[in-house]
Amino acid sequence: MRKSVLLVNGGKREATRLLKEEFPVDVIVLTEPRFAHLYDETTEVVLVDDVEDLQTARDAVLTALSGRDVDHVVSPTERGQVVAAYLRAYFGTPGASFEVAHAFTNKYSMKLKLRRSGLPVASGILLTAPEKLLERQAELTWPVVLKPVVGSGSAYTHRIDSADDLRRFLDSPEGAALRACGHAVLAEEFVAMEGEYHCDGVVSGGEVAFAVPSRYLQPLLGRLDQISGSVTLPEDDPDREEILRLHVLAVKALGLEGGVTHMELFKTERGFVVGEIACRPGGAGVVDHVRRHCGVDLWREFIRTSLGEAARIVPRPARGITAHVHLPPAPGRVVDVTPAEEFMAIPDVKEVDMRVRAGDVIGPEVRSSSTVGLIYLETPDLAVLDSRVKEIAEVYRLSVEPV
Repeated sequence: MRKSVLLVNGGKREATRLLKEEFPVDVIVLTEPRFAHLYDETTEVVLVDDVEDLQTARDAVLTALSGRDVDHVVSPTERGQVVAAYLRAYFGTPGASFEVAHAFTNKYSMKLKLRRSGLPVASGILLTAPEKLLERQAELTWPVVLKPVVGSGSAYTHRIDSADDLRRFLDSPEGAALRACGHAVLAEEFVAMEGEYHCDGVVSGGEVAFAVPSRYLQPLLGRLDQISGSVTLPEDDPDREEILRLHVLAVKALGLEGGVTHMELFKTERGFVVGEIACRPGGAGVVDHVRRHCGVDLWREFIRTSLGEAARIVPRPARGITAHVHLPPAPGRVVDVTPAEEFMAIPDVKEVDMRVRAGDVIGPEVRSSSTVGLIYLETPDLAVLDSRVKEIAEVYRLSVEPV
């Protein structure tokens, strides 16, 4: 008998496509009206105004089911994972508990659990509104990073350097947007770093079945208007072992039994600091980056482990260094943008995925996953990679006009 899967989703098309095309299940998608255009008439879609509203989600799903059963509830987005856990408990289906989902999506709860398990994390406090930091600034040391306690892609994330800077921020449109984001705010001390890293893994049966560490080409905060991306660490890199160790400890600390993880870390003069860890595949090129590097498909493993199946990890040996490069956007209507052919002419470029073309409109909101295009490279060593990234930056052009 075919099983029924309720997918609590936003804009993650990969999860829907894989469930429908490669797994013998019937899919019902719970999402918001702004994402309805992503689904065609062959997909059963249930719409709610706010996918984070537990009661509204439950009532809408009950109405749509009309007596049918649900075998699994899955969510590939931070905003949907807590309601997915609630619905799993409500319908009695297997999967991550409410406590585990909350720990992987609520950054304050996450940091508390990680710190209690002995992992290094930045000092932080929870604020019911960003202006509360004026009253509690003595508890932290400037600079401070403000961000929603639930969110992804660096949305509404800001560095604040002083109390005066905070007052200016609170009076700005960015401050108003953070205040209106619908979540409490995490304020944590800025980590002075030598480099920013990520580790992407697969967890099966409570154990890490696979993980690969990578380094961002440059730290992301405050640099979203510049060339970015990441590169896998070579097998002989001295930081690999520590990153993999911290990843295992974080998975254990938060209690994950099965799923895919994306962990952010900062390297400082005193060692690594764990930034965050999410229970879903990384965005903006990370999945294809890992697939090209060693053949592991993180989206397939996410679906497989979310359905309670064991991971099927058969990595192939990596061929040198794998990297992906983000082309930064600028708001406005695109007048001219470098075509894929010009990037493909650069040695070691293996694939180019351009996301915009002349005439497209780029919106004003920029996140770490926002990009004009993604470029995938394979190089023999890091020195060659640095040269190729410089060539990409020289070739890249984007001309926009006001809308």
